[in-house]
Amino acid sequence: MTVEVVDAEKLLPAKFEPFRVNRWVMMLEGVDAFLVKTVEGPIIEPGTSVQTMTLALYNVVGSDQNERLKAWTELPTLKDGELKFLDPVGCVVERWRFRAKPLKMWFDKLDYASADLLATYVQFELNSFDIKTT
Repeated sequence: MTVEVVDAEKLLPAKFEPFRVNRWVMMLEGVDAFLVKTVEGPIIEPGTSVQTMTLALYNVVGSDQNERLKAWTELPTLKDGELKFLDPVGCVVERWRFRAKPLKMWFDKLDYASADLLATYVQFELNSFDIKTT
């Protein structure tokens, strides 16, 4: 009786590296990239015209980021943004390009019993959204 052996190279793609939820960088006009804590990406539904994206941003001493975001929210204009997904060595492997305007802004609850970092949240309406694999 002969046993058939399947070559391992035929079972796996030549390159296999899953995207990581902590390997990306957000570039958005008016937002300091190093302050972006989390990104909640859009939900894409056929026939739906409104897509939103929510960012959580770290607050740091000496930054005027909240002031700038509040002014932008009060007078919303479209700005270009790009979310870049990175491979293990930092090369961009996918880009989400979009145009966004802020819908609302809010802050973490303040709590004397917590040592958590304070975050500002901004929800954006996306005017356009495109995904490109590099």
